[in-house]
Amino acid sequence: MNTQPDNNEVNPATPGYSSESNTRPFYRRGRVLGGLIVVAVGSVLLASRLGIAFPEWFFHWAMIPIVVGLYSGARHKFRSFGWLIPIAVGTVFLLHDFTDLALQHYLWPVIIIIVGVSIMFKGRRRWECRHERWQRRSDRTTAM
Repeated sequence: MNTQPDNNEVNPATPGYSSESNTRPFYRRGRVLGGLIVVAVGSVLLASRLGIAFPEWFFHWAMIPIVVGLYSGARHKFRSFGWLIPIAVGTVFLLHDFTDLALQHYLWPVIIIIVGVSIMFKGRRRWECRHERWQRRSDRTTAM
């Protein structure tokens, strides 16, 4: 019986192993993506200095939360919806600064509607499951 691992197999006990990506350790995925974003920002700034015209909104401060949201979404493979929050914030400020829309009149009603919809469709939370488990244990001990 051969106890040596095959070189083609990935050992889950290896430090940095992630079942999501068998080719790269988990600590490398964010570095590569972050590095690509920094290189892209530097390239755009260099192109701007060389005289290539970009839209005015491209260098607006509200693009920062949009880029952060895209980075967060890409890092987590767009599985949850948390990455949409910074994108929405940046988009609202961009639209407010570059259009005649009065978004501040609609912002709070839209936020309240989104919170209500998320409450309706969100699954049971972990703490609710833990509370039910604790309650069942408590009921078993008092029944004895």
